[in-house]
Amino acid sequence: MDLRMPKMDGVEATRRIRAEYPDVQVVVLTTYSDDETVFAALRAGARGYLTKDARAGEIAEAIAA
Repeated sequence: MDLRMPKMDGVEATRRIRAEYPDVQVVVLTTYSDDETVFAALRAGARGYLTKDARAGEIAEAIAA
């Protein structure tokens, strides 16, 4: 999930997905890493958070976890 998107931000999208489909897990992949943004995504139900400079292996590990 990216956090900055047109029409709806990723925090709200995560919140809606988790409310309607509680078994779906969301991993945030974004360029933003400030504490406020990270904590907002986690409070919305994201299970993990990576920045877009993460290596492919790190992304695969986050998805598998």
